[in-house]
Amino acid sequence: MSIAAGNNFNMKFKVLLIGAGKMAGIADIATSQVPRSHAQGIKLQSSLSLAAVVDPVGSAREEFSKRHGCSAFESLGEALRKENPDVVCICSPNETHANYLLELAKLSRPPKLIIVEKPLCTDLKQLRQIQQTKFPCPVVVNQTRRFRKDMTRLRDFLLSEPFGKIVGARFVYYGGWVVNAVHAIDQFRFLTGCELSKPQIFSAIPSRAHDFLLEGRATIIQNGTDLGVVKFDTVDESHFQLFELELRYQNGRIFCRNFASEIHVETVTTNEIGERELTPQNQSFSDSAEMPIMALYAQAARFLAGEVTERELTSSLDENLPTMITLLSTLEEVARC
Repeated sequence: MSIAAGNNFNMKFKVLLIGAGKMAGIADIATSQVPRSHAQGIKLQSSLSLAAVVDPVGSAREEFSKRHGCSAFESLGEALRKENPDVVCICSPNETHANYLLELAKLSRPPKLIIVEKPLCTDLKQLRQIQQTKFPCPVVVNQTRRFRKDMTRLRDFLLSEPFGKIVGARFVYYGGWVVNAVHAIDQFRFLTGCELSKPQIFSAIPSRAHDFLLEGRATIIQNGTDLGVVKFDTVDESHFQLFELELRYQNGRIFCRNFASEIHVETVTTNEIGERELTPQNQSFSDSAEMPIMALYAQAARFLAGEVTERELTSSLDENLPTMITLLSTLEEVARC
């Protein structure tokens, strides 16, 4: 069943959202000045139209339709037939991401672009299916930090090796390994250009549904060489939420605090008795002009307009696969114990 759209946006490229939850925009406040949902990100692009939403829960899709003036459908098949969208964004519950993605891969008339909320999938079986699938269009994963300009500037700075080689790292997360450690692992890979060995787990505490708070360590690997160790710790979100990443180099340190909203840079200096100390540097990478969800859909609009090639897309499926392999192989091993 469908609900007729309340508005005619008369825009060029149509976007279909799968899932009518918080990330999609069901809780959006009309007066909000900070875009955080997919609906808000789409509406800020003049060449994109929020055409429809798909959700099996009637009350959710009806509320979303009224709030955002789009059509609503119970089934993906009906939505695809009637809307023929240019972009499909999967922002349904985590465990359904892979099934929807694989369903879209089989279409005879696929969209031009698929966007998937993180995590890409939730178990290794799903990941292997995705790896073995040939997708008919580009797939972009919404790893938000890859769309932040300050993170891109910081990455470019670090890859020039101003402090020498990385020698260690530490991250702290909350909520769950699949839900939030995915951010930490992917942010580490994005910023450093390094990969991680399969982590050694010291502690596993059940957290959100089918997820764990895992603590342990992994080896940092660059071009086949072991460079140091990354340690990961957790915090119980019933006390507070905490997300931090510390990168230690031969001659300096980067400390990303408060969900990476604060980036602290310290370099090694030698004091009067010859000891090496960390000294804070007044260096800024900040950019508050564009929220990640805006950058995500600005990229989508440019791609659809032919201004960005598939190879130039940020946060592609291939870029995200190593993150998911590390994440899910570790989780599977913990679940067997």
